[in-house]
Amino acid sequence: MGMDFFETAFKIAKNHGFEMTGAYSPEKETFLANKFSERKKKGHIVFLGSENENIMFDPKKYWGKCKSVISLALSYNIIPKCTETNDSGMMSKVSSGIDYHHVIGDKLKAVVRELKDIYPHFDCVFQVDVGPLSDRAAAWHSGLGFYGKNSFVINPDYGSWIFLAQILTDQEYQLESVKIPDGCKECKNCIKACPTGAIKENYDFNGKLCISYLTQKKETLTLSERRAMGKHLYGCDICQEVCPYNKKSKEGKEKSFFSDCSKRYPELKYVLKLDKNSYENYYKKTSSAWRGRRLLQRNAVIVCGNIRNKENLELLHQTVKDPRPEIRLYSLFSLAEYGEDQKPLIERQLGQEDEDFKIKYNDYK
Repeated sequence: MGMDFFETAFKIAKNHGFEMTGAYSPEKETFLANKFSERKKKGHIVFLGSENENIMFDPKKYWGKCKSVISLALSYNIIPKCTETNDSGMMSKVSSGIDYHHVIGDKLKAVVRELKDIYPHFDCVFQVDVGPLSDRAAAWHSGLGFYGKNSFVINPDYGSWIFLAQILTDQEYQLESVKIPDGCKECKNCIKACPTGAIKENYDFNGKLCISYLTQKKETLTLSERRAMGKHLYGCDICQEVCPYNKKSKEGKEKSFFSDCSKRYPELKYVLKLDKNSYENYYKKTSSAWRGRRLLQRNAVIVCGNIRNKENLELLHQTVKDPRPEIRLYSLFSLAEYGEDQKPLIERQLGQEDEDFKIKYNDYK
């Protein structure tokens, strides 16, 4: 099939909306694999799936037939500029539109289907984000972008507002892929802007300090972790927003990723009043849905403690009576942020709780 196969694959992918395409012949990756290993030894890795550096950076070990990897990218930079208020929380750009796993998964299936119509004997496997392989490593090797200090793949035109996917094929890619040179150079915007210090020098990153992780963490959050969340309900874009490449990045065209301002900055009272049906209608199609309604509402309670005003205090006076112990617990944490005036209410509520609840409150207050 030769290079005609890859030219055809790139053309089909672009017809399905992928703005960036590339490919490479996989050898065992060293740079990113070593960075992952270093972070793992330091205890900086957040394990959300089957993160294993022996497979993540070695496509051939994952799929024995692999002779090349096609890397694809799609911009999600189409969310309008919105006005924030003290009555709203913040959802990251990634989590505001329709879940990219489904959108890109459907596009990958369509690309592969068309390729098989033309080349019926070729074989492949593909993934977007949730597979065992590193999509960032594939994008970097394929020349779709350079590896930034904030650990994102950054494309000079589209910045880091891009979703990545890859197709492992049994076809040989005969060209040598040209990696994009490091574009960060002396810039340290992301390192300086990260409120928790999660982004380190020398491409180091502590995922356990990342605000995006904190908004998804199921274990009880400490006082410093709760305060670090600010008004973030799910995810965090701070390190991307300060990146010079993102300030001038091209807009994406995939309408599935568009989200109006009410979804990007939802009112806290609305989030806290969501029942199961309204949650599913409003958020079930987004990438934040995998963590569920309870976690989102827990985060809204935390934000009520970080953005202290009369309206948010009134919300906490309601959520402290929630039937769910976790929501009550975080309501008490947030009420404590309002000072001594709330101490009588906190003590009354603690008096109604069991011993385990009281211990947890005192351990994490």
